[in-house]
Amino acid sequence: MASLLHLPITGTYYTFDAIDVDEAVDMLVELLEVSTQEEKDEIEKCRGAYVHLTWPRVIYRSKCDARQ
Repeated sequence: MASLLHLPITGTYYTFDAIDVDEAVDMLVELLEVSTQEEKDEIEKCRGAYVHLTWPRVIYRSKCDARQ
């Protein structure tokens, strides 16, 4: 990054703690208000404790549209 943007990088890098699939499901079910099965299906597509970035965006937009 420093060589591409010619910006100095100071300080320590932030490292994320790894979470397991069950923790990811619980967090996303609570935060996105989706069913556990929807979340498990999305996580299985990504093969790990991950989701595609477009999936929460679609969920968020549909929730916003429903509330208007």
